[in-house]
Amino acid sequence: MILTERLSFPSLTTLRPCLIVGFFPLVALVLGADSRWFAATNWGLAGWGGQAIANVLAALFFLVLLGGLDFQERLMALIFVPFSALAEYLFSPVWEVYLYRLEAVPLYVPLGHAILFSTGLMLSKLKKLEDWPPLQSVLLGLLALLFGGAILFLHDAFSALLGGLFALVLNWRGCRLVYPIMAFLVLYIELLGTGLGCWTWEAKAFGILPTTNPPLGAFVFYVFGDIAVLKLVRMLGRDR
Repeated sequence: MILTERLSFPSLTTLRPCLIVGFFPLVALVLGADSRWFAATNWGLAGWGGQAIANVLAALFFLVLLGGLDFQERLMALIFVPFSALAEYLFSPVWEVYLYRLEAVPLYVPLGHAILFSTGLMLSKLKKLEDWPPLQSVLLGLLALLFGGAILFLHDAFSALLGGLFALVLNWRGCRLVYPIMAFLVLYIELLGTGLGCWTWEAKAFGILPTTNPPLGAFVFYVFGDIAVLKLVRMLGRDR
């Protein structure tokens, strides 16, 4: 039995629109605090002070976010934090697909992954979006154009591979609105994070595949994360 009504906070569900809107300035504040520009100022404290501010902002928002989620969404968000922390450890320090400004993975990053994941879920469940069937096709069409441009003009072989995997996922699981929504949320974060110098993608992913900084297909990892976390939730007997 799903304990959503029993364990969630109905009085706080009105937070959801505020959390969705707040996601965008939160990302700008967190990444701005950890940016190269902020680190170069007197407030940056050699770079560590700004990152500490970013960590606190992300942690506080994550705690508020949990109150605006139902039980299953909250469980998925909590699972997503250690899941993404492990993925970050593999992709950054171990495989060096991308590197952070201070090399170590910041605390706000796995929290940020869970925040982005939850924001995508909340957006996909908005009644106004669900009641507009063309939205999914429009977003997928835009993604197809972006993938085509990245592959043809930027020679982003890494995104080509990820795009192929994404197509397989769509064929396997069907297209869920949350996937294209997640794509554009990730693109927003990646453009801002790389632009501010918080992290940098290597010119060749895994030392083999040419890519851009950032690669368009980075969002596909969130799609895989959604599938993995959903399976874990089902294993715990908390099916959606």
